[in-house]
Amino acid sequence: MHHRGSHRRGTSDERRWNTWLSLMSALRLWPYHPKPLEDESLSSWIGRVVVGNGTRPQTFFLVNKRLDVRSLDLDRSADDALLELFATRTATPYDRVVTTTFRSLIGTMIEAIPTRGNLPWAVNAIRYVSHWGGCGQQWCPACLAADVIPYYRLDWRLASSACCPRHGILLADRCHSCGMPASPLKHPEPVCHACRVDRREHPRVSGEATAVEYEALLGHIRRNAVVRLGEYGAVHPISYFRLVRHLLKVLAFGPRALTLREIVSKTYGGQSHLQFQPQKAVHVELESLCPQDRHTLLGLAARLLVGWPFRFIGTCLEARVTSNYATKDLVNPPFAIWDPIRTYLLDPRPPARPMGVFRNRRPDSRRPHMVSSTA
Repeated sequence: MHHRGSHRRGTSDERRWNTWLSLMSALRLWPYHPKPLEDESLSSWIGRVVVGNGTRPQTFFLVNKRLDVRSLDLDRSADDALLELFATRTATPYDRVVTTTFRSLIGTMIEAIPTRGNLPWAVNAIRYVSHWGGCGQQWCPACLAADVIPYYRLDWRLASSACCPRHGILLADRCHSCGMPASPLKHPEPVCHACRVDRREHPRVSGEATAVEYEALLGHIRRNAVVRLGEYGAVHPISYFRLVRHLLKVLAFGPRALTLREIVSKTYGGQSHLQFQPQKAVHVELESLCPQDRHTLLGLAARLLVGWPFRFIGTCLEARVTSNYATKDLVNPPFAIWDPIRTYLLDPRPPARPMGVFRNRRPDSRRPHMVSSTA
């Protein structure tokens, strides 16, 4: 019975799509063709366009692309054909459409978008959401309430955004009623697609001042590609974001992470507690942490970056962090983090001994003692 019901639903979706397509294919522009709003994500924009033209995103992608919206992350994986289709039918410049995707991060936050696996700085969007699995689309309830046309921002997809710089409150990532994540493709309106609760009514929690200011700075760096880092001077934004991401991982994960956070909190301020429990997950990426935890980590990182690298080095020495620990999982490290770690942090391995020197070596009693011929 389940398969028959699924077949009937698929047939109904296909008829609906064919009807919609026959009406729209002859039009140069779709009847409803809004342009992307400021910093709007592709998922949010496509959801508004498709619904405004009388069909559902589920129907569009299932029948036209043979894709399930539950497994789609359009902001990351939309192909050129899809971008060209919506650019043409809405009279939107193609370059403007590209800025609604993660391709706009290339050259400032990332070097390229991998075809699979974790994308640095992109909050994970997964099909089946567990408590620590990540929710993908965050939102600010105050921004949605203030919007004339509510929409979801691309900034809200970034792990560097855990609070709203405009309202100073933490971003939400789950429905406060049922716990489901937001899905602009399932429901472009600011209403939970599962329980119909208004997302604009999500409880508002104020952010910590240092973290709010630093997250706003990261947004500025992403858009303007200008950053200076202590005595290392001008640093390319890609190197800077790689350094910051590794610093956040050192503060979040590993046996010394809690000690590091407590030292930073006691010495420079900020919170040290995270909701994340390491024993509940085998492997968790930074991008899968909840907004509260990322906000806490960003506030601690902001304090360590002042006068770089000396606060960071001092904290590591007090926590007995070695160079091996501080560079764990760090591939092609930026010079601004590799140089101070290599210079100031100790390596737990014993120093190499000169050739021919044997420490704690007892004389071999089986060999006769050599007697000098001059004796």
